[in-house]
Amino acid sequence: MDKIGVSGDETVELEDVATGVSGLRIVFVNVFAVEGPRGWTLIDAALTGSAARITHWAQEHVSRNLPKRLC
Repeated sequence: MDKIGVSGDETVELEDVATGVSGLRIVFVNVFAVEGPRGWTLIDAALTGSAARITHWAQEHVSRNLPKRLC
C-alpha cells in the first residue's frame, strides 16, 4: 500500500493504447495521457486521493513537464 491508500496490485499500466496514448487503471477507473506536438493532455477519471500515484506515473512514463491541458 502506498501513501495514498491504493496498493500497487490495484493499478495496471495501459501501454500502447494507441499512438501517443498511454494510460493507468486505478481500481476500476482509467487515466490517460495523450501526447501531441504541443505537449500532452491528462484525461483523468481517477479516484479521489490518487493524485500522488498519477503524478508519479506521469513523470515516469510520459513527461516530467506538466500537461498542457487537464480534462
